[in-house]
Amino acid sequence: MVKLTPEQQKTLIAANADVFTPASGAWGRQGCTMVVLDRLDEEVLGEAMTLAWQNASQARPAGARRARRPARPARPARAARRR
Repeated sequence: MVKLTPEQQKTLIAANADVFTPASGAWGRQGCTMVVLDRLDEEVLGEAMTLAWQNASQARPAGARRARRPARPARPARAARRR
């Protein structure tokens, strides 16, 4: 499996329909592409892996966190309950 953009996936599938197929469901629609290694040419594999690597290197670095939401403002203290 290689993770491509949907546009890259369409291009590779159009050129090599017997080698590449989209993964099932939403994963496939987002670019996850299954690869049949028995039918694969070395150059085509290199191209697909290079595209996937470039996509991954442009993504958010591993371990990077999203910005946190600002803290909620403090609530005023409740009046003491009467018994």
